[in-house]
Amino acid sequence: MPVQLLAEGGYVVLSMPNISHNGVVASLLMGNFDYTETGLLDRTHIRFFGAHSIEPMLNRASLALEHVEFVTAHPRDTEFAGVWEALPLRTKLTLRSSHYGNGLSVRATGPTFIETTEPIALNSVPVPRVSESRYG
Repeated sequence: MPVQLLAEGGYVVLSMPNISHNGVVASLLMGNFDYTETGLLDRTHIRFFGAHSIEPMLNRASLALEHVEFVTAHPRDTEFAGVWEALPLRTKLTLRSSHYGNGLSVRATGPTFIETTEPIALNSVPVPRVSESRYG
């Protein structure tokens, strides 16, 4: 990431697809990883991230998180509904325990250089809950 090209006080705005979304995990468990025209596995998404890989990547680029939002959706409310429904209930309940399992993407902003602000840790940002009344 060429942060040296940013103007003084410049910001980087990121939207990173979450590879650990329970819909993707369900697809992998069913032997699928198919790119689509839209959605989380959109053909334009050439890189995927897990929550724990984002901060090290930013640190290597001398960036820090200043603001983070999680975009969430239950797998049944996404393009993964079919594979989700095909999973055994026990598997669904196990995946339910994943902290980032319903996160579709992480949207973040960060200052140009780490020294310009007090960075926040991604794992300190709450992930909005999705309705689990029909988790199975």
